[in-house]
This record gives sequence, C-alpha cells and structure tokens, in this order.
Amino acid sequence: MKYLLASDFDGTLLRQKQVSEEDRAAIAAWQEAGHIFCLCSGRAPQAATEEMRKWGLSPDLMITGNGSSAINRDGSFAFRHPFPAEHLPALLQRAHELDCTIFHLHDQQGRLLIHDLQNTARTNVTREEAEKITALTQFGAAFKGRVEVAAEFTRWVNETFSTITAHPNGAYIDCTVRGVDKATGVAEAAKLFGIELNACYTVGDQKNDLAMLLPYHGAVIETGNPETIEKVGKSTPSVAAFIQEILK
Repeated sequence: MKYLLASDFDGTLLRQKQVSEEDRAAIAAWQEAGHIFCLCSGRAPQAATEEMRKWGLSPDLMITGNGSSAINRDGSFAFRHPFPAEHLPALLQRAHELDCTIFHLHDQQGRLLIHDLQNTARTNVTREEAEKITALTQFGAAFKGRVEVAAEFTRWVNETFSTITAHPNGAYIDCTVRGVDKATGVAEAAKLFGIELNACYTVGDQKNDLAMLLPYHGAVIETGNPETIEKVGKSTPSVAAFIQEILK
C-alpha cells in the first residue's frame, strides 16, 4: 500500500535548530520505498524551499502557508488559494491596536514580506506598501510572546470576517482564506498523488497542526504543545520513530 506522510517543520522536523540525521534518513528511506513525503508548514514557499535545500530534503510536495499554497519539486505551484487582500487595512489596523510586533505577508510569487517593528534589518515592506498588495496567499501577525493578545486577535478575525480563517500558533497568528488549512492542503496533496485519504498520516507539534492531525492518523512530537497532544491522543519522539511505526 502506498502512503502519504505530511510533516510540519518548525518544532516537528526542526527541533533545537536542527533536522536530525535520523529523521532525514527515515524520510529518504520512506520515499525510496515509493511513499509520498510532504512538508506541511505555515512558512512561505520561498522560505520553505530554502530550508529544505539547507537540510538536504526533497519533499514530493511542499504545502506552505497553512495549506494556502503548494510547491512541486520543480519549483512550480501545484495550487494557490488567494487571500482576500481587501481586508488588509483592517487587519493591519487591529494588529497595530493590539501592539503587534511583526506582521508578514506571503505574496503569490511565494515571497515572504516582513515588517518587524523591533528589528528594522528584517523589514522589507512598509505598512503603506503592504496595504496596496493585492495578490496574497497568507497574512500573519506576532504579538511578542503575549499568547492572550494573539488569542484575542484570532477571535476578532474569525468573528469579523466571513472570508478569512485565523490559525493560532502561540503568539503567532496566520490567516488564510476561509476554509483553507493544513487539512485541506493534505487532501489536495492526496488527490494529486492518487492516494486514499485513509492512507494519509500527519505529524506536528502545535495547535495550528490540529486541522491535519485529527483527520489523518496524526501524531504529535513529544516536546510539542501539551493540549495538542491531549486532543490528538498520540505522541511520538520523532518523525523517524513515527515512520517506523507506520511501516510496521
């Protein structure tokens, strides 16, 4: 039977600023056996591509921006879900009122545009420039470790806009077009590769991974969010360990 495994990156594959040799070898063996490996991350396409290259990984598909886009091995887009950019001014204003420290945008070319109020060296877009961008796939905001403020922003977004979904990840919030998340990204990947949904497996570490963890045989990294582990009901020490368990 052919399987698909979708893995989160930060905190799942990338732990303590490293992707372990054990995980890299297990993924390579998984692919050599004919199974599909997908990255499924909140990162922007270009940033995800750079990380995969850095760690010597070659996913069959990179699902990026929490399911809002995906990149084939040849660098082309497999799919993109446009973000309703007409709401950007309101999102930026509310984020500003809540003392947002960073906002970032994924444009439809896959670039990550950042406005960092604490580190101007990272900033490559002004608020005024951001408000004029029309071709996006994701908007995100960070609130300097203040999880309760990030939760308030999440509630406001989900209650105010019928066309946007906010995905909480601690003090970081990512927003996609409504109805798009990591689960829809996995479903689209499965369709692309002709794999039944009951043959899809997922691994992650945070609340924003729940969308894909709950329906697709999910496991949570043991060092991940305790609430996420409790909700999923299954943990694993590493991606490699989870792959070994699937193949038993």
